[in-house]
Amino acid sequence: EGIYIDGADNIFIADGGNRRVLKCDLTGDCVVFVDGNDGAVEDQLTYLTGITGDANGNIYVSDKDNHRVQVFDEDGTYVATYGIFREPYQVDGIRLNKPVGIAFAPDNSMYITELRGHRLIKLDADGNQVWAVGTPGIFGDDNQHFGNPWSHMQGNPAVGANQRIYVADSPNHRIQVFNADGSFYMSFGEYGQANNQFDFPSSVAVSPVNGDVYVADPYNHRVQVFTSEMVYKSTIGVTNVSGDSNDQFNYPWDIAIDADGSVFVADYDNFRVQKCTLTDIAYNCQTLIGEPGVYNGEFGQFVPRFIAVDVEGRVYVSDDWGSRIQVFDANGAFLTSVGGDWGMKTSQFSMVGGIALNASGDVYVVDADNFRIQKFSIGVPDWTQVNINGFGVTTTESVNSLIEFNDQLYAGTGDWDKGGMIWRSSDGVNWTAVSQPGFGDPANSSITSMIVFDGQLYASTGFGDAAGQVWRSPDGENWVSVVPDGFGNPNNFSVNRFAVYEDVLYASTGNGPDGAEIWRSATGNAGSWTRVVLGGNGNANNIHVNSFMLFDGYLYAAGENENEGAQVWRTSNGADWTVVSANGFGNANNIHIGSIIEFNGLLYVATRNDATGAEIFRSSNGTNWVKVIGSGINNVPDNFKIESLFVFNGHMYAAANNYETGLKVWRSEDGVSYTQLIDNGFGDSNTASTLWNSATTEFKDHLYIGTWNRINGGELWRYNIKPDSGFNIYLPLILK
Repeated sequence: EGIYIDGADNIFIADGGNRRVLKCDLTGDCVVFVDGNDGAVEDQLTYLTGITGDANGNIYVSDKDNHRVQVFDEDGTYVATYGIFREPYQVDGIRLNKPVGIAFAPDNSMYITELRGHRLIKLDADGNQVWAVGTPGIFGDDNQHFGNPWSHMQGNPAVGANQRIYVADSPNHRIQVFNADGSFYMSFGEYGQANNQFDFPSSVAVSPVNGDVYVADPYNHRVQVFTSEMVYKSTIGVTNVSGDSNDQFNYPWDIAIDADGSVFVADYDNFRVQKCTLTDIAYNCQTLIGEPGVYNGEFGQFVPRFIAVDVEGRVYVSDDWGSRIQVFDANGAFLTSVGGDWGMKTSQFSMVGGIALNASGDVYVVDADNFRIQKFSIGVPDWTQVNINGFGVTTTESVNSLIEFNDQLYAGTGDWDKGGMIWRSSDGVNWTAVSQPGFGDPANSSITSMIVFDGQLYASTGFGDAAGQVWRSPDGENWVSVVPDGFGNPNNFSVNRFAVYEDVLYASTGNGPDGAEIWRSATGNAGSWTRVVLGGNGNANNIHVNSFMLFDGYLYAAGENENEGAQVWRTSNGADWTVVSANGFGNANNIHIGSIIEFNGLLYVATRNDATGAEIFRSSNGTNWVKVIGSGINNVPDNFKIESLFVFNGHMYAAANNYETGLKVWRSEDGVSYTQLIDNGFGDSNTASTLWNSATTEFKDHLYIGTWNRINGGELWRYNIKPDSGFNIYLPLILK
């Protein structure tokens, strides 16, 4: 298994299976240097895997199966041991060695199985370890061990009404049962295809209706059913026959049972979830979610490894290929997804393991290769997500623009695969598509801005393979192109923002090679547009104009300059534009301005600063600026860009992009002191940003924020505090 050559050309060979070390010269003559035999004492070896030496002639041997390193001197005499016999690592009550399965008891005690640790662990409701069965890292087939040299436990354990814990000891082809105090109760099963036999059982579930025990028997392509006393009762599926008909499985891996006794099966290689109900004579199974052989990464498609069902009938499915959890209603309709990206941040996973719900409805997901369990709760206090992720399309990464038109809310999306779309809703919750993706061209990847002008709704596109465009509609459904090709300049890759000033419609662009432009039209008609700013207003490094604002009779524009720092311009006639701020407000690291707004009679701008964090400046006259916020708010430089400023209900709201922990939202009464409302991307670090303040609006007395989530699809969130209700008051409350 290993070779070491010392400075005198002596060749030391780890002869693993013979449990010895040979010492050979260059002619091939060998002697036994260490004869370890097989045992646990200091000079014995069980299986050698590696060998090396030091400058003093000592030889170090990896005694693998004893979990130690043995040291011998130049004569082969035992010297020392590193490690503890048959203890591969030290444990504590906090760390887990690759958890894989999880289950809850009614008192919120948690049971965890360890894949590499070969243990069953009980934690109390506060997360403190109560007991553990098994020896850390040591496999075995007796009553106190699990696994074998080649494999480990798989799947979720289960808790019965009598508080007994059932564990699928997969490599040993059996189910181990333990009492609530961790003592051994019984074991049943062995390898085979007959009743009461298993081929690598992967999970256990217990019916809350009658206590029946269900065992997923994947390599026999079946689920076996036992009474609460572990007496064989029936089989779901066809033993040792795989298939995709309703009465067949293809490696069923996990089982969940709802309050009515319906059985949900993660049919792994069929890419589906089967729901089975017991009739008078047999189980009737139907595909609830998924389609055999179909997986393109879309919502509703998965390779299901683990499954759970809550009291509302929602079904939680882990996607083994997509590293995510998808959630469906009781009828199999997609609701939302969590994860989808490999990593160590919140809502990221590195090998999704078991799923379980506690008595409060919180969802626990095993994040196996991150050696942790993540806890999720349904909903965010004071906020409601009012769309399905990506409006049901995985490639729709963002909700970029929002506006009210004819008493309905319109949302424009970004989809770099199919093209951006426009959706509308009369209540802010139920949505209907009112445009084709990309207006018929997938190169129009994003709906960047919308505005109402002269009784019509205008929408702009950008950031795709086509030059920016402008479209308009009299009714929000039928769209006509009024600017088809970046105002005649293909380098205008985006039409960023709109403004109305003195009854004239203005539109700004993003232009990398030439510098940003501003165009205007008194009618909005095709062919009526006139350019009033070109070449970045004299500096081609001003590549974007992201925001407009009317203040004190002037129209202000703010944008991006990644070389010298962003600028603010203003005009009193729409044709002549003056720079009214120093580049980056005196700091070249302030490279972007996402928003410019008026609040309490003052003008505010927010920046992007990758070096020290986003900043906010304000001015009473539009020319003299004072910094009121620095270092990314609360001295968190990861809040690198305050993308959106918005005024709602007499307060100013600020949304900051943060790629580490997720989007953050603050509220301020005076523009100087801020209270944080949302942390960590509405509970998902992948919800990392919003777009300028075009993705923030007020509709029917609620604040809406559109977000960017490249993994789970763009989300639209509504703040549930209405102006006439003040702010939430939480009990206890004493009224005198």
